[in-house]
Amino acid sequence: MRAKSKAIITCAITGSIHTPSMSPHLPVTPSDIAEQAVDAGKAGAAILHLHARDPKDGRGTVIAATAFGLRQVEAVRQARRVVYGAVLKDYSDAEKRELALVLERFTEALAEHMRTRA
Repeated sequence: MRAKSKAIITCAITGSIHTPSMSPHLPVTPSDIAEQAVDAGKAGAAILHLHARDPKDGRGTVIAATAFGLRQVEAVRQARRVVYGAVLKDYSDAEKRELALVLERFTEALAEHMRTRA
């Protein structure tokens, strides 16, 4: 009998080097990126990987602390809240607090590991 296995689905919403001329489905605006991020989460993606897009030509860009860049960050935050809310909907408040503590401990341990291995 074959053992059951689990998979973690990763979704690269915006690709890396893609431009809108390569696909009409490439999200460029913060709202389009957020919408596709939520859809990917609902479809089962556990990890979302994003590249910011320049609204003029759709090329990958660094998010800057401009009004547009801050809208991009907020759109991703909102999308993340929707996905996390759906995943955690059946967790009790106590379980959410416990998860937060474990994740904080893990994050600190990972950061320490990265500092000491360099």
